[in-house]
Order: sequence, then C-alpha cells, then structure tokens
Amino acid sequence: MVDVILTVDDFRQSMPQFSDDTKYPDEMVDLSIDRAGYYINGGKCTCPCNWRGYAYKLMVAHLLTISTKVMSGDTSANGRITSTTIDKISVSLDVPQTKNELDYWLSLTPYGLEYLALLKSKAPAGIYSGGKRYYRLLR
Repeated sequence: MVDVILTVDDFRQSMPQFSDDTKYPDEMVDLSIDRAGYYINGGKCTCPCNWRGYAYKLMVAHLLTISTKVMSGDTSANGRITSTTIDKISVSLDVPQTKNELDYWLSLTPYGLEYLALLKSKAPAGIYSGGKRYYRLLR
C-alpha cells in the first residue's frame, strides 16, 4: 500500500519549475495540493502503484498552471493552430480531439497531458460484466 503525503517543499523539490515562491506562493501551492485530492485519492492504494505520488504531483502542477493563467487574465483559447492570416489578423484553432470533458480539461496543460498518459498506461482496465454468457447465467 502507498500513502501519498505531499508537502509544499516536497512538491517544489520534485517540480523545480514551481520553485518561485513569488509567482507560486506557499498558500497557492498548498491549496492546489488539497484540491488535487479531489481528483486523485492520495490515501491508501491497494494496487502496486509506485507511480501514484508522481501522478499526484502532476495534478497539482496542472491545477497550479490553470490557476496562474486564470489569475493573470489569460483567457486564450487552447488548441492546435490550423491556419493564420496576417492582414486583419485571423487565427483558426483545432480543438483537441478528446473522448470526454475530463480528457479535454487535462489537455489544457502539459502536466495534465502527462497525467492522462500515465493514467492510461498504468491504470487497470475497467471491470467487464455482461455479455451473452452473463445473460445465460441469469436465465
């Protein structure tokens, strides 16, 4: 079993790009650590998931990045540039192709994308129940 207990100092040491305590005050990092717990259960993990701590840090970094953008007034669109125009300035974006809103939200930062890739490569597959055999057992 793995317990994820993350402190501000641990986070800053693992993610040095967030070491600027003027841009990322301790209170802001601590709040993001708390908020990350809503998305990732940082408590007991019954699977052999030594990657859980890193996933937690990626979620904190994702939340910090989004918070920083919002606080700075950056409301720019996200997506891949598909076309541009110089005169009269025009830019067309291709929204990331995602299966659901969570995947889209995670695609808004590089940390969210890395978290999503980690999750998809390490998370156990869903439980399958049903199908013809299951149906026959019920009859």
